[in-house]
Amino acid sequence: MPACSISWLFRLAAHLACFVAATAFVCQSTAEQRVTLQSGAVIEGDVRFDGDRILVTVGGAELPAPLAEVVSVRAAEGGELAEHQRLVLRGLEAELLQGRGAGLGLLKEAHRLAPDDPGAAFWCAWSLVKAGQGAAAHSIVDPHRERVLEAYPGEARRLFDAIEKRQELESLPALLLRRLDELNRQIDGTSSLLAENQLHAAYFQLVDQNGTPVGETPFRIRSRGSNASLEAYPEGYYLHTEQRRNRVSGGGPSQLELTSTAYRASELAFSTSPNAVIDAGVLKVFRHSVADKREVLVRVVGPDGAPLAGASVVARSTGVKRDARSAEPKRTDTGGECTLSLYPGPHQVTASLRGHTQSGHELGVSSETKPRAIVLTLHPLIAARATVEWISTKNSDPNGFSLEGMQKGSILAYTGGSDARSRVACGISFEQKDDQMNLKFGDDNWEYHGFAVQWIAQQADSSKIAFEEIALDDLERQAEDFGERSTPGPPPFGVRNRVWREVKAGDVYVGKLLSFSNAPHREMTQTAFRVRVDTLGSKEALREDQTDKREAKSPKE
Repeated sequence: MPACSISWLFRLAAHLACFVAATAFVCQSTAEQRVTLQSGAVIEGDVRFDGDRILVTVGGAELPAPLAEVVSVRAAEGGELAEHQRLVLRGLEAELLQGRGAGLGLLKEAHRLAPDDPGAAFWCAWSLVKAGQGAAAHSIVDPHRERVLEAYPGEARRLFDAIEKRQELESLPALLLRRLDELNRQIDGTSSLLAENQLHAAYFQLVDQNGTPVGETPFRIRSRGSNASLEAYPEGYYLHTEQRRNRVSGGGPSQLELTSTAYRASELAFSTSPNAVIDAGVLKVFRHSVADKREVLVRVVGPDGAPLAGASVVARSTGVKRDARSAEPKRTDTGGECTLSLYPGPHQVTASLRGHTQSGHELGVSSETKPRAIVLTLHPLIAARATVEWISTKNSDPNGFSLEGMQKGSILAYTGGSDARSRVACGISFEQKDDQMNLKFGDDNWEYHGFAVQWIAQQADSSKIAFEEIALDDLERQAEDFGERSTPGPPPFGVRNRVWREVKAGDVYVGKLLSFSNAPHREMTQTAFRVRVDTLGSKEALREDQTDKREAKSPKE
């Protein structure tokens, strides 16, 4: 049977049980009631409800009967139902056949006609709380609490609990309450333990250390589900919903991660449950005040210690997720200085200036002590030109390397920026550290489609063999022409394998790199390379040199 049919049958059975019980309750005021069981037996006596059974008093003895075995409870012959009793039955019939709230008007009228009848009060309050009117249900049933409890000892406690929970919900912001009711109706209509995807939802209130609601959403939610959504409501309330795969995602907690430096770094957790809207309670965070900020002096200088004016200085908090910006960027004055105003916590302060390297500093700011001044040194950018040539072969290729597949190029690289030309080729790139240029062999993307170092070596004496004569298809045969090899070895998955070498103009390196293709089977490829550092210098000097060479090649008029 489809899951939705099972869920519908459960709800229908519950309504039928309530209807049978209600018939018994309505008929309590008559002298006797006639109870018909599924076996065909008929019992006449005074009927009262007790949990999931009814008790029929016959001749001073109480005969119990499971509610599931009861077919009907009617007034015995000669008994007549009062008008309010007939209205109760008609109202419950409407609830059963037409849905929640359909019989509320009839039940209200029944209570109006018999305000002191515990049966009319019980069922009117029951319909009200199901319709989302907890306060109204409380006003009807509370004056008759003892009589209702005496008449319906099993169900009365459940009704009181339902009214109390609904009144708690009605204290929430109206927009949030309407959204919760909408989600609950959605769950009632689609919930199934057999569904592949299940709705998880939780709402919570976020307050600071003083109990003041936090309404600017200074956080993000990290959860295990998909289609996650976060809705903000007045008074610091939030509603988180997501879809989780049944029996796979489980009921693990979701994490609330702060992303604003105005709050002390912390990570809070709350739980969700399949096909339910959970009250995750009140989550508390510590909010800094403006008085907690501390001023930090930053001085930016060149390698000779001279101040650098116009440098951009940015501080980012490392104590919250996404490295939120700690303060607005500042520019250094003519003395190379600027002042940042930072909240307590860990920060990364970075300085940058066009034509120079960046420089950063980790800083811990305390609310109790004054931070020390920071000095950041920026170096002029170095530009580099290199000639790189390489050939590749698959490890499964029996023919090995072939010069027919050789690739080569002469590439001008500028470091210190986002210029893609800083990569030379096949996992080889330039990187500047302070005032020194480095060649980097291997890259960070080994796990996906990158290069890892198998071995590299530097040419010891360029007079022995010209760069163009280095045999890429047989590097091992020329081993004596190169220095000692660096052999970090092929990495296991997840381990980055990279080598840096400080270089100067004229340096020559050879070696082999390993890489995986993007193919589904991730077949390994081996690349033999030779790279020569042609020139190093300022960006302007290399551009002028390149212009001079183009003009020299141009035919004279």
